[in-house]
Amino acid sequence: MLVMKEQFRKLRSMQGAKANPAWRKALFMFLAVFAVAMTYSVVRYNVFKGVSLGHIPLYISNKALALSSVVFIGLSYALGPLCRFWPKKFVPKLYLKKYFGLIGFGSAAVHGLISLLLFSPANYPKFFAEAGKLTGEGELSMLFGIIALFVFAIDAITSIPSVEKSMDYKQWLYVQHLGYFAFIL
Repeated sequence: MLVMKEQFRKLRSMQGAKANPAWRKALFMFLAVFAVAMTYSVVRYNVFKGVSLGHIPLYISNKALALSSVVFIGLSYALGPLCRFWPKKFVPKLYLKKYFGLIGFGSAAVHGLISLLLFSPANYPKFFAEAGKLTGEGELSMLFGIIALFVFAIDAITSIPSVEKSMDYKQWLYVQHLGYFAFIL
């Protein structure tokens, strides 16, 4: 626990010094992951499932955005435990954790907005019954998405420097651990 508190203090002091290079590095990595996810989505949906190329701007790119969000939020949550097992390799990269999480949250929020735009029986027939109402699967997917986005928003708010400084370590850690619950959803 003492080691984690020391890392928390060290991260606070490093944020100002490495902010711009960290954002650039994290955004570059996000674009690389998004490019791979977009390639996967095009191959999966356009090539194998026969979805028309006209759906690339929103429908297909939304799939890639969702996958990229999951990867980045997962990386954000995985960096801490990885530091315990391989400290020499991952502790120097720990400063990226916040940026991975914020980029993952931002892309998940954009994914949620695009999904709401596309949410119709024409695009997601398995989520709708014959009468046009949501099925149980459709309702659950919406519920879990809303809960996860809400919890990730709380995590993102606690990453604002003024909010983070006003919290003690145990409060901050508790809120961050809520994100694991949202990630599972």
